[in-house]
Amino acid sequence: MKFLVILVFVPISINAQSSEVANSLEENSKHILHHNHVAIFLGSTTFFKKGESHFSVGLDYVYRPNVEEPWAFSIFGEAIFAEHTEYLVGLPVYYSFNNIWWLRAGPGIEIIQEEEYHGAEVETKTKVEFLFRIGAGFPFHFGKYTITPSVDFDLVRNNDAIVWGFNIGYGF
Repeated sequence: MKFLVILVFVPISINAQSSEVANSLEENSKHILHHNHVAIFLGSTTFFKKGESHFSVGLDYVYRPNVEEPWAFSIFGEAIFAEHTEYLVGLPVYYSFNNIWWLRAGPGIEIIQEEEYHGAEVETKTKVEFLFRIGAGFPFHFGKYTITPSVDFDLVRNNDAIVWGFNIGYGF
């Protein structure tokens, strides 16, 4: 009897859950895109070489010239709070797949400020490195607001990293 119940109700349950997911994805894809979108990023950056993770915070702006097209342009700024603070600035291009998820890729720079102590004197050295960011995200829309889990790979000379977290955004 238990086998019969499992045989009948498990497929029905799986089908009901998969249709709920499909309906949710369909509603998300019907969301009206905006020309402008601003978001705050909260997350972590893990450096592959060092195996360390550090808190990261950022801000990004996305401009979509034509809301009917999948392409958008962006600028982001980010701070990584490691043993020294690192700042990133970049200009990725976005491609949206049916307004359900997006990919981004583009160039940027990493500005590293290190402090060296020489007795009572502190010397600040600034180093600038080129980076290339590749990432993906899945936005959840709540009217004009979004919450987007995202993951990015930063390819930087001798210091590649994975950046993961979520963006809290507003479209206008």
